Amino acid sequence: MRAGAVLVTGASGLLGSALVDRLLASGRSVVAVYRTQASLAAARARLQPHIAENRVFPVVADLMKTGAESRLVADLRRRHLPVAAFVHCARSRDKLKVQGVPTAQQWSEEYLLAVGVPHNLALALAADPAIGLRRVVLIGSMYGVVAVSPHLYPKGAVPAPIHYGVARAALIHLAREMAVRLAPNGVTVNAVSLGGIEGRAATDFKRRYARLCPAGRMLKVTEAVAPIEFLLSDDAEGITGQNLIVDGGWSIW
Repeated sequence: MRAGAVLVTGASGLLGSALVDRLLASGRSVVAVYRTQASLAAARARLQPHIAENRVFPVVADLMKTGAESRLVADLRRRHLPVAAFVHCARSRDKLKVQGVPTAQQWSEEYLLAVGVPHNLALALAADPAIGLRRVVLIGSMYGVVAVSPHLYPKGAVPAPIHYGVARAALIHLAREMAVRLAPNGVTVNAVSLGGIEGRAATDFKRRYARLCPAGRMLKVTEAVAPIEFLLSDDAEGITGQNLIVDGGWSIW
């Protein structure tokens, strides 16, 4: 499984950037996808030594634009870059800033990025034998497994928007459907539903979260990326169509 790179969408995010670093530390090469030139520029200094060694291949692609997936795969072909694995971490925090009920456009955009984009990109990668895709991992959330707890959001606080969780539930089923459809290609497809990760949460939020979670705290980002790395390994060859829940026990009560 080390014959090709790992393609990581959402490489500028908290989870995506940590995953890129973890994969590089373990000796993997990475195709890191950034939505804008600005997000790539912010990461370039950290990545530059690996870029010089041809171990990181940065790509700028706005996956919300029509045809972005096929253009990305065409770029990989031009560079003669085999991709053994695809991890979909991309999400848009800006599009989740919803006041009240999500609009039809907000529902559509959330489903496109959470479900449509990884579906189309995985199929495009799997369709080219020269690319060599073997693993797909879709990153979701505990809110695709359980509903939002009102106790986490006191009166006046804005809870996680409903279309976020519903789209993550669809992502879990997408992993099952694609596991069946890509099995003849020798590709495994799994989802990972993550609990809250430390890094951006305010102190009061972290306290409320700790009281509601069996682990008594939010996840460390290292605890979130390690299971993803496992699903990319040869040891996970027999695992497909599954949803691995990594949430400190949040969803068990």
